[in-house]
Amino acid sequence: MTKKPEQSKYTNLKAAEVRFGEEPPADSKQQGRGHFRLYLLIPFVLLIFGGLLVLPYLLPDFTSKAAQSTVDEQTVRLTGKISPYQKDLVARYRKSVQKIVTQLTDIQLELEKFRVDLWAKEAFLLARSQAEAGDSLFQAGRYQESEQSYADALAKMQAILDSHSTLVQSRIEAIEKSLAANDFAATRSGLLELTAISPANETAESLRVRLQNRPRVLEFLAAARILQENGQLTEALTSVNQAVTLDAAYEPARRLLGEIRSSQRAASFQNAMSRAFLALKKKAFDEAEAAFIEANGISPDERAQAGIQEVRQQRLLAQIGELSTQANLLEEKEEWAKAAAFHNRALLLKPDSVEIIQRLERSKSRAELDQRIKELLANPLKLSEPKTHSLALQILNLAGDLKPVGELLGSQLAALEKSLNLAVQPVRLRLTSDRMTRVHLYRVGRYKPFESMELELKPGQYTVSGTRRGYRDVQHTFTLEPGSSSFEIEVRCEERI
Repeated sequence: MTKKPEQSKYTNLKAAEVRFGEEPPADSKQQGRGHFRLYLLIPFVLLIFGGLLVLPYLLPDFTSKAAQSTVDEQTVRLTGKISPYQKDLVARYRKSVQKIVTQLTDIQLELEKFRVDLWAKEAFLLARSQAEAGDSLFQAGRYQESEQSYADALAKMQAILDSHSTLVQSRIEAIEKSLAANDFAATRSGLLELTAISPANETAESLRVRLQNRPRVLEFLAAARILQENGQLTEALTSVNQAVTLDAAYEPARRLLGEIRSSQRAASFQNAMSRAFLALKKKAFDEAEAAFIEANGISPDERAQAGIQEVRQQRLLAQIGELSTQANLLEEKEEWAKAAAFHNRALLLKPDSVEIIQRLERSKSRAELDQRIKELLANPLKLSEPKTHSLALQILNLAGDLKPVGELLGSQLAALEKSLNLAVQPVRLRLTSDRMTRVHLYRVGRYKPFESMELELKPGQYTVSGTRRGYRDVQHTFTLEPGSSSFEIEVRCEERI
């Protein structure tokens, strides 16, 4: 039960009554003597009073209050009266003292609320006795000394109050230490003391709840350890989480939670790595990469990262191998352009591969050769032209040196060779006319009117025209096909103009 604060003298401090100018009664002789003495003292009083009036103008502005107080008290004793100046000075002291006393009262009440008698009794009593000494000095009219006494008492009270927070913190630390050691008796005792010196302390309430929950926390932790030893990590995690929920600040609970989570991560990591290697062995690259990434996400590890790189490398090699296989099949079919396309895709996957570059160049070269031969075979008439004929011979010689020569290329070369031979074999041309038409065979010659004539010309396309005075000209274009034996055409102008 809280002890009722003791009422201090200075808590109800009232200004002391000051009686200036009162004199005790006397008989007539004494009154006469008093008047005579008074007459003798008048000059001295006037001299002193005049000095008091002049003194403020002669002294510096920083004259201390102590000196003023002394002068005032001497004046009052000499004259038996209080002037307005002294009255105002007394009021100022009262006001200053009252301010200090108010602060003292507030701090005293706060310290008594914190049961200062339990932790700083001697210092508190010393400060209070100094405040009470200030009461006595003030009532005696010794205002300056009274003010100083109150100020010293206030400083001592404030120092005691300032030490309270440090004291509370030390008590909290001691309670936490005993609670961590599961010393329940010491924890309860510490909480009682903490509640007394710091009512409504939130930390104290939190510690009290932790103390109440500690037995259940210990039960959950014991169960979690047994489950962990048996390899039942999921169940162990559930149990330790219940302990942490009850007391998140309990270090053994947090530590065991970390251990179980670490064990779970290790098990999950190992499981993911096993699945990854199994998938890699089956060439299931996407599945393997996903498992390695999962393992690395569980616990970043060089093994998982190396596994990811291995999967990507093997996938790349497998893709290149597949493209190369397709290209080989197309090369066997002598579909060189398609094969080059597959080699080009492989080169995109591995740009620094010398082998792929060489195979790509070979396929492109064979594709270009194939295209040229096809163009020549498609236009056999051009083979009779000197430039085309020469080019075809070069291609024929070049292709003949290729090893191996596939079935398709062999047939192409045979056809080209045959076309070349036919391109140089002349074809017999028979021209007939009416003996009146002049005939012009372009790129061959002009002829006088004739009835018929024969020429041997290389295969190709020719144009022949006929002219006759008074008749419309005629013109014919014809082709001497390679391999043909003869060709006949009539040229005569028959339409009059």
